[in-house]
Amino acid sequence: MQNFRGLMRAACEKTRQDNLTVCEDAQRELACAMQTQLLKQLCTLLLKPGAPDGQRLKQARALCLQAQLFFREHGI
Repeated sequence: MQNFRGLMRAACEKTRQDNLTVCEDAQRELACAMQTQLLKQLCTLLLKPGAPDGQRLKQARALCLQAQLFFREHGI
């Protein structure tokens, strides 16, 4: 699984490099898309067959922390 935080940072950096401005509607759409992606990753992770429960929960917590830090850094 790719690192959620790394993907989001790369997308934001690309936006900065392109010198784009994002209106409030686009920011809301981006936040919704990122939340949807996070939920998909969490569901995939938590429903993964054969993985020990403790390992899945540890990975889910790490993913949630990455997302929380990213959203906080970007004021979303």
